[in-house]
Amino acid sequence: MHTTRSITNIFAMIIAFAFVLFGVLETLDITAVVRNNEFLNTYRIMDYSSLAIIIGGVLFNSLISFHLSDVFKALRNTFAVFSPVESAHKQKAQILETILQWDERFKLNKNEAIQYLLEHTQNDLHITFLSLMSTNYSVETFRQMAEKKIESKYLHKIDEAEVLTTMGNSAPAFGMLGNIFGMILMLTKFDDAARLATGLSTAIMTTLYGLVFAYFAFLPTAKKVKQNALSAYHADKMMVEGAVMIMENKSTFYINDRLDSFLHS
Repeated sequence: MHTTRSITNIFAMIIAFAFVLFGVLETLDITAVVRNNEFLNTYRIMDYSSLAIIIGGVLFNSLISFHLSDVFKALRNTFAVFSPVESAHKQKAQILETILQWDERFKLNKNEAIQYLLEHTQNDLHITFLSLMSTNYSVETFRQMAEKKIESKYLHKIDEAEVLTTMGNSAPAFGMLGNIFGMILMLTKFDDAARLATGLSTAIMTTLYGLVFAYFAFLPTAKKVKQNALSAYHADKMMVEGAVMIMENKSTFYINDRLDSFLHS
C-alpha cells in the first residue's frame, strides 16, 4: 500500500513538473503550442504559460512534502472561503440542545435511546460517541477514547491547513521564477518588439498569478480551515463533557448549567 502511494505521488509530481516545463518552454518561445492554437488565441483570457508555471510549481512543491490525497483534500477546502461558517456560539448552542435531547432519552431507557439515536444521527463523531456509550467502558476510558478521536479529527484539519500554507508560501516564489524567464525572453529578443512584449507580459502575469493564488486563495483558506478546526474542537470537547455527564447520570439541571458555562467561554 505504501509503495502504491509513493508511485502515485511520483507520477503526480512528474505531471506537475511537466506543467512547469511546458510553461517555461512556452515563455522562452521554444515551443509555440498556445500561439499556434487558434482556439486558445481566440479565447485568450489569461496567460496560459504563466498559469502553467504557477499551478505546476505549487503542486510539485506540495507533493514533495505531502501525499496526493492530502493535497486534493486541501484543494477542496479552497471553496470553503466562500461558504458561510456558523459562529462558535451557535455550534455550542446546538451541542447543548443535542446533549439535553440525549439525556432525556437516556433517562427513560439507555439501550432504546442509543438504538434510536444511532438510527437518526448523521454526524460521524456522534455515532462514535454513542457506540462507545453502548459498551461497558468506564467513564474515564470513554473520556480518553473520545478525546483521542476529536484530537485526531482536529489534527487532520490542521494538516490540511498546513498543505494550503505550503501552497500559499510557494506560489509567489514560482511567480518570481516565471518573472525571471520572462526577463530572459526580453533580453534575448530585445530587437523583436513582439517577443519583447510577450516577455514583459509573462514576467508581470506570472508574478501576478503567484500573488493572487497565495493571498486570495491558499493563505486565507489555510487560516479559515485552522479557525474552523479550532472552533469544532472546542464544540467537540463540549460534546464529550455532555456525554460523560449522561454516563454519570447527572441531573438534567446540572448538565444544562454545566454546559451553559461553555457558551460564555
